[in-house]
Amino acid sequence: MKNSIHFFGDSFTEGHALHRTEYVWPILVCKALKNYKCKNHGEGAASPLTILKKIINQLGNIKPGDIVIVFETIPDRIEIYSPQTKKIISLTNAELVQAIENKHHKSFDSYNDITSAFNFVYDHRFKRLGNFEKYFRDIYNDLGTYLTSIGTRFILLPFHLSFGNIKDGSRFETVTKQTNGKYRDDHFSTKGHWQFANYVLENNFKDYQELKEPTEKLLI
Repeated sequence: MKNSIHFFGDSFTEGHALHRTEYVWPILVCKALKNYKCKNHGEGAASPLTILKKIINQLGNIKPGDIVIVFETIPDRIEIYSPQTKKIISLTNAELVQAIENKHHKSFDSYNDITSAFNFVYDHRFKRLGNFEKYFRDIYNDLGTYLTSIGTRFILLPFHLSFGNIKDGSRFETVTKQTNGKYRDDHFSTKGHWQFANYVLENNFKDYQELKEPTEKLLI
């Protein structure tokens, strides 16, 4: 029976608009390694705590011989209680900025609640980004120590690889760069997913099948 590769992260791991296609980097990594099933647990807008919760929830399904790859999200994302869904949800900073600009967000009861959340993120997370980066990375690595102890390989990918790429998509192509700015979307394009899959393979594995560069430029 095949072992699995379990992928955890935010929309960059889920695949965002491409998540229902065969072009997202977790699927490409599994194709290149041949003998693994792909288990993509990535979730759009996931905060560090959301990612950690997903890893914990999957511990019973992670077996010796499996591989766990965690792609960090930016460490200043927070969770809020959504009165609309009556659930705890994670919220991106872009959503908070847009909510401030629009003076409305479906998951907040009032504009005061929006500004309160925005100020908290700015004052207590963004200004201390490096501290929270280390804090959450230590927790990821603690889980990695456990996973290694049960015979699982653990790989941690830093959030700088995606969020540091946003400005111009110079390392891994973004949809914005692919379309020359026509569509503003800083997630990986089909080529960007291919580039990132190659980065993961080259830096973490010795034997793998070469991936052909995609000719498709999907916008879904």
